Amino acid sequence: MKTYRFLASFRLTLAGEPATVHHESSAKVQGSFRDFLAEQLHDRNKRKAFLADLTGHRDPEPLALSVELQGYFIPVY
Repeated sequence: MKTYRFLASFRLTLAGEPATVHHESSAKVQGSFRDFLAEQLHDRNKRKAFLADLTGHRDPEPLALSVELQGYFIPVY
């Protein structure tokens, strides 16, 4: 297992105004990172479960998810 840092962006309304909130966290990925990315892109249930673990929200729907690789955040979706 290897630990990666993730950044998820969520859209919400604050005081009647649209806003974007960024949630940064780290997670351990088991197996190859390529397999992890394939699951995130193609399996909605696994993506939702991963995001729920990562953010602590029951039903997260982020606008974007990025992962830090070699000091840069790379978009996952």
